[in-house]
Amino acid sequence: MKIVIFSSLILSSLCSLAQEKTPQKMVQVLGGYSKTGSGDMPGFVYGAEYAENFKRKLSWSVGFSGFIYSKETALLSTDNPYYQPDGGLRHTTAGVQVTGHLGLRIVRTPVHELVFRLGPLVKYQSASTDGYSITNPIAFGYVTGYAGPIISLINYYPQNTIAAGGSVQILYRYTIRNKISIGILAGGQTDTEGDTMSQLALTVGRKF
Repeated sequence: MKIVIFSSLILSSLCSLAQEKTPQKMVQVLGGYSKTGSGDMPGFVYGAEYAENFKRKLSWSVGFSGFIYSKETALLSTDNPYYQPDGGLRHTTAGVQVTGHLGLRIVRTPVHELVFRLGPLVKYQSASTDGYSITNPIAFGYVTGYAGPIISLINYYPQNTIAAGGSVQILYRYTIRNKISIGILAGGQTDTEGDTMSQLALTVGRKF
């Protein structure tokens, strides 16, 4: 009887140890909706990352992501139904970044996982023209000499920038068949250029 009990205890300990150690690493890809600042420039985000658990409730991850935002401002219009010029000013912002996160697992079960993540980032970004002004044919008491309004393009910020910043995220994962997981990631970030971004993305990962 004692041998049976002793053997059961050993087997239980080995099973617990195996569950604790497997799996501890993951690679995942993500893609979804994103927007800048006040939300006037919507777009999308995509990326990939590697994550590893190093404590029961702690993990770290490193990855890269890309983003692109665009919008159009209507500057000119006409009442002529046969002539509709494209009088819009198009704005586009795109870039890539490298991020690192320290994660705290708030919920952890064999199939459900909820993680709060916080970490730094380094971002490269390129943006199109960010401002304009319109001068009417008759302005400031004199005639400009042009039949239509004069549109001046203005650049308030550099086209290409490199910035450092911080990111905060909430990640939920549901594990399918032990090693494949799907999830939802919501987060926000800011950087030294004063840019703020938010994102809501789907994730697909594989544990090993």
